[in-house]
Amino acid sequence: MIEHVEHITFNGTALAYIVRAEIDPGKTTFVTPGDFKQQVGFIVYPAGTEIPRHVHRPVERRLNETSEVLIVRRGCCEVDIYNSARDLVAVRKLRAGDILILVGGGHGFRMLEDTVLLEVKQGPYTATVSIKPNRAALPNTFSLELSRGGRPVTPSEERAHEKRGTRGLRRRRRRPEPLR
Repeated sequence: MIEHVEHITFNGTALAYIVRAEIDPGKTTFVTPGDFKQQVGFIVYPAGTEIPRHVHRPVERRLNETSEVLIVRRGCCEVDIYNSARDLVAVRKLRAGDILILVGGGHGFRMLEDTVLLEVKQGPYTATVSIKPNRAALPNTFSLELSRGGRPVTPSEERAHEKRGTRGLRRRRRRPEPLR
């Protein structure tokens, strides 16, 4: 384990890594394992080091899920981390300088202050699935609301989504509110 890095897992499956702003590695240190779809690490160079000019060779990759890296530039927020069954696993507070690496399950956020997040993820952008509490049901029962770029999904888009399943869609999760 790396100091100032929290691993959030569920039944042995990695869901997220939180890298606290206090981290200051003295040598090159990768936060994610070498076989993960998103490689995140600190590369440490002494003054005067030069990186030769280079290009990256094309590599064909197949991705079934989207991972995200979020850097809190300013402010404070709370993140909810969910497993793939959409059960709440962890709630953590993030502050300026913290880095959140989302590698599995789902997530949701609450801004505790005016907040700026820098988000890095694989493209292209796809529709989102918002998961909202179903007030008529039990507190942990959720209904889905689809949107694409901030507008509601049309019925034909929704049917196409149902045929494809949820692959490639980003899921947003909100903590259930108590029934009133």
